[in-house]
Amino acid sequence: MSTCAEITVFRLQEAAAVQVLDRSTELGQSFFGTILAIQGTLGVQKVHYSLSVERTDELWLFVNWESDESCQNKLHVPSHNRVLLRNLLQPFLKDKKPSSNHTFHVSPSPYHVLNDPTAPIVEIFRIFFPADTTDADLEAIHAHWKKCSTLAIYSGGIARGAAWGWTKEREVPHPDGEGEPGFHLVVLVTWESLARHLENNDTEGFKESAKIFHDMPRLVGYDMMHINGLLPEV
Repeated sequence: MSTCAEITVFRLQEAAAVQVLDRSTELGQSFFGTILAIQGTLGVQKVHYSLSVERTDELWLFVNWESDESCQNKLHVPSHNRVLLRNLLQPFLKDKKPSSNHTFHVSPSPYHVLNDPTAPIVEIFRIFFPADTTDADLEAIHAHWKKCSTLAIYSGGIARGAAWGWTKEREVPHPDGEGEPGFHLVVLVTWESLARHLENNDTEGFKESAKIFHDMPRLVGYDMMHINGLLPEV
């Protein structure tokens, strides 16, 4: 049975970004209480959250569902607890743009690579494709990605783990706010440190993958950033 990850991104005001994960603050206490409530939702296995390392005002929330069916049942009927979370953070959002604040669902879920004590840094690499990507396109994309991932992630022997899945939605907002919404391949790669990730980028395998990556069929663009993979899991 395939699991599904519900991933939500919030772009917060600077002060709120400092407080939201600090349980000594009123906002932090309210946030954590809501996270506990989400964890108690029927069908939810685990919840993880982190601020982006590079974009420190960007909050990432991962809700891992036990099955595609459980996730699908919630796609069009947001749970009460998730509505509470959105209402809690609404006054603290930096802006109301879809590119800054949105939810998407990924299957199969890449959640299982999180919370590895040997790999506290998690790279989130999103690869963008048009909304009208076909099954034939996907077959070609998968073949190309297999070559790229083998070279970029595995050949250097530095990455600790990796997993990926496709968004269920075909019109996920582009994070730069300018590109067209589309279909995303969401890749999570775990590293011992940011330095080890940069070390991997100097390997021959990664350099070779970079040469062929941009030849991927229907490729529109990509985005890469990191989160903390070891923040409290509830």
